[in-house]
Amino acid sequence: TVSAASTHDVAEATSESVGALLRRLVTERERMAVHRGGPTIEDMVREEIRPLLQAWLDANLPALVERQVRVEIERVVGRALP
Repeated sequence: TVSAASTHDVAEATSESVGALLRRLVTERERMAVHRGGPTIEDMVREEIRPLLQAWLDANLPALVERQVRVEIERVVGRALP
């Protein structure tokens, strides 16, 4: 089974990653000036967040998926055993 400590570790790592992502977005947004007729803030955020989100997913998604698959397998196997 997945321990409460590992769940806490995942939650903490996720929180730290998202916090870092948001701090970077705020910093980048402050550096950009939005002019009428130019890209919208939504366009800029999308452009900035895409590589950050991809990097976070590349670093964290495999472990998260593996953990969830393990939990589901344990749940199904536990039901199958008498």
